[in-house]
Amino acid sequence: DLGLNELLDIAKRRSTRKEAKKEIKKEAKIPLEVFKQNIGTAESICKYMKENLKMRFSEISRVVGRDQRTVWNNYNNSIKKMKGKMEIRDEKGIEIPIEIFDEEHSILESVISYLREEGYRNIEIAKLLGKDARNVWTIWNRARKKNM
Repeated sequence: DLGLNELLDIAKRRSTRKEAKKEIKKEAKIPLEVFKQNIGTAESICKYMKENLKMRFSEISRVVGRDQRTVWNNYNNSIKKMKGKMEIRDEKGIEIPIEIFDEEHSILESVISYLREEGYRNIEIAKLLGKDARNVWTIWNRARKKNM
């Protein structure tokens, strides 16, 4: 019962939504402070994107390259461990672009690889993330092997 013009309008609206989602992925950045929280890396990024960036689980799953159920589970675990919205104090600190995340690497592998590409040394990354330098080396080495 739809006419040609109505079908074209529907198609145009859908393509506009897809373009908007691509723009979110290009423009959004995650403050490095998000990864210093006392919860897991995946939990912290899901909590930040859900509560601070107001993203839906389907959008978060697309961005980080994880199943939507995994994102939901990470978020639920994070709210059990950390009550309230995540407060970011250092607003002028290092920001991680969302496009670095993929299905092949863990979230922490992606973050560490990005920081290494930006010229940071393992000891500096360890201080930035509140991790041990040996763990940073291990995670970076694992990510490097995946890229080979």
